[in-house]
Amino acid sequence: MMPRLGQKYDIEIETISKAKEEYMTDEYFELDLPVAPAVMVADEIVVVAIGIPVAAVLVFEVLLNSLAMFNHGNVLLPLTIDRVLRYGIVTPDMHRVHHSVIIRETNSNFGFNLSCWDRLFGTYCEQPARGHNGMVIGLSQFRVAQKLGLTRLLILPFIGDPGKYPINRH
Repeated sequence: MMPRLGQKYDIEIETISKAKEEYMTDEYFELDLPVAPAVMVADEIVVVAIGIPVAAVLVFEVLLNSLAMFNHGNVLLPLTIDRVLRYGIVTPDMHRVHHSVIIRETNSNFGFNLSCWDRLFGTYCEQPARGHNGMVIGLSQFRVAQKLGLTRLLILPFIGDPGKYPINRH
């Protein structure tokens, strides 16, 4: 939903995490964590409005963030384990495809906790075209590492060109 809202309002929040040319757990702390307070405020409004128990929210947030760190990790799982885990959760190899410079791959594997959503919405991509070792990470319009510092990345959704990334067009 967030990528669709971003396109509607010309704000591409995901540009922050996709612009970097590497892919690892520290990306979560460096890029996703600064955005977290805004997301938390929106979440809390919904929680209060519909009366979700605080304990349920806490358990959900711990699981969600643990899985986000796991699937953004630079972890190599044995292929058989990865294949089995993908039936339930998003693995690092599965989500890494979403960070590819190839538009078809960027517009796939959006999930970062349950893998069923990408399968359900037709956005699942099993493997990148060039394989994980040959896949280029980042966005094609942001290839100068010196211009991708934290401050620049945080304002990028508002000033950067999101490129030609139509959502869910294969």
